[in-house]
Amino acid sequence: AAALRRQLEFDGGQAAEQAREAEAAAAAALAAAAAAYTPSPALGRLQVANRTLMLDGAPWMMRGISYSPVPTGEDPGYALPYGDYFTSQYEPLFARDLALMAEMGANTVRVYTWSTSARHGTFLDMAHHLGLAVVAVFEMGTAEQTPLVEPRDLAYAQTRLQAKVRATGGHPAVVSWLIGNELNGAWNAFVCNKEYEEETLQAPGAHSGLAHCAFGDDAWAFVGAIDALCHVVAAEGLLCSTPLAGIKLPNRYYWAEDNCPFKTYSVNDWYALMEGAGRELPGFVPANFTVQYISYFAANLYPGRNFE
Repeated sequence: AAALRRQLEFDGGQAAEQAREAEAAAAAALAAAAAAYTPSPALGRLQVANRTLMLDGAPWMMRGISYSPVPTGEDPGYALPYGDYFTSQYEPLFARDLALMAEMGANTVRVYTWSTSARHGTFLDMAHHLGLAVVAVFEMGTAEQTPLVEPRDLAYAQTRLQAKVRATGGHPAVVSWLIGNELNGAWNAFVCNKEYEEETLQAPGAHSGLAHCAFGDDAWAFVGAIDALCHVVAAEGLLCSTPLAGIKLPNRYYWAEDNCPFKTYSVNDWYALMEGAGRELPGFVPANFTVQYISYFAANLYPGRNFE
């Protein structure tokens, strides 16, 4: 959390209240433009057709590596570049690693930190030369660090995201963007059960500045906000997703009757929700709930918990 706060300050003080107010007009204009935009399926290298990823027009199986290198002796949480080791200064580090990734058969590299103010041309050129697609990230942190509930806050996040996407200059190595990381996890305070609020956020000595999760236990509202952010990415011709924690929906989405549309008690229920599960139940799915711009499903899954 502290590292993300310093990273935002490093990127020009965007976390400051003054910056948010100064960009309010631009954010409103961006939101209006995004609402009227219909992305063309021909813009980006990576597209989805018939539930299949297509890279450069051919079916594509993503074989990726999550990559977050740290040079010996450095602490990305407390010093520049706060985890963004993808600039030319660190070429010896990533040149070695990217070559090894390609040699072992990987075709994708996912990063966790991507500073707007840094230049990543050498990293991207090398990845592209080696046949590695890059999945970049819009860091979100917690709901306290990147609020999304109020329209003004969502518009401001969209402005930051647009600047970050455009900073890559449309490099062909970048095929997709991820919004945050495990944002559906209660520990990030975007969405959670009421019990978590009472037992953790409101507990004596709690370190969070929030007493409630931003969207409460409303998974629909949370997913709608992420889809609005992905709309910005789609407007730039790229695919977008959010890597979910491998956990079930909040408790309100489960009941004993056979008509409950969520039955796996796993991350698969999040996917079912995104695809509109339960629309056959009168009044169950909010009338304004649709997912249009989350291009594909993504999740962090772990041996022993999510699979053998």
